[in-house]
Amino acid sequence: CSSTEPTDPHAVVPTQEYFPGGLPQCGGVLSHRFDPIVAVGNSQSYDDGNGNTITLTMYSSACGTVFSWEASSNVEVHTIKSKGGGGHVINTNVYDYTGLHVHSDNNLHSPVNPVNNLYLGVSHVDVCYSLINPQPALPIKISDFSLDSEKDGVAIRWTTASESNNDYFTIERMMPERSFEAIGTVSGAGNSSVLRNYDFIDHDPFPGINYYRLKQTDFDGGSTYTDVKMIEYRSGQSFGISYDRHSNEMTLHSTAENITLAVVNLSGSIVESVEITDVDKSIQLPDLPTGLYIATISDGRNRESFKFCRY
Repeated sequence: CSSTEPTDPHAVVPTQEYFPGGLPQCGGVLSHRFDPIVAVGNSQSYDDGNGNTITLTMYSSACGTVFSWEASSNVEVHTIKSKGGGGHVINTNVYDYTGLHVHSDNNLHSPVNPVNNLYLGVSHVDVCYSLINPQPALPIKISDFSLDSEKDGVAIRWTTASESNNDYFTIERMMPERSFEAIGTVSGAGNSSVLRNYDFIDHDPFPGINYYRLKQTDFDGGSTYTDVKMIEYRSGQSFGISYDRHSNEMTLHSTAENITLAVVNLSGSIVESVEITDVDKSIQLPDLPTGLYIATISDGRNRESFKFCRY
């Protein structure tokens, strides 16, 4: 069988070779394996997490399954290896690209089956590629960021898993006019590849709801921000509640040994009720519908409530 070969203007040389198992063999450049392959008429995409994508689309031809690929503008494809589905030792077509190639290409396929002269089908596809403008490494990686209501104020704590060129952190609190204001700084570690713990006490939080975020500043002046965290603070309270909308977790802080948490919606229905014996406990809430909720914590003598929004 003879199908139209790829007509891309760059050099494309299909060959046959043994396709090893395991991870793609790409000789030091980036790689991705599409496995399993989607059905004919469908597409599948790979995203490296930074918006760089490679997409395969499967088609049917008179000779069997063929496919096209397309890469985003920051991706340069070097080699595509298409393994056939037959039980043959030599069952891979290798398409080598030379020069800058980021556009689509058509009619790639596996080798021809010597039994019926049709393509062997596509078992899986390896793509070897590089990035034209690689994304710089993030200056820090924060593995934990939490707030605790204490007798001296609000404790802001965070942990970094790694740091690169990190000069210092700025702790910012939202003011009544809804702008953020710096309330303190903590020196960074510069460069680090181990876990490092940091903390800062806000000795003068607002009564009620407080919002905080961290600003990280490099030695060269560049900066990044964390997500905003919320906590309710009451002066002299024996316990408190904080809520993380991203993880949908509620953290309870108490000096009492036995406390109860109840979460109700605006209709008054209880959506979560937990008896807690730990001084500090994180509760994974159920997948709540979007809306406003009231969380109440009680130790039998004292009772505190605060509202939070799920969206």
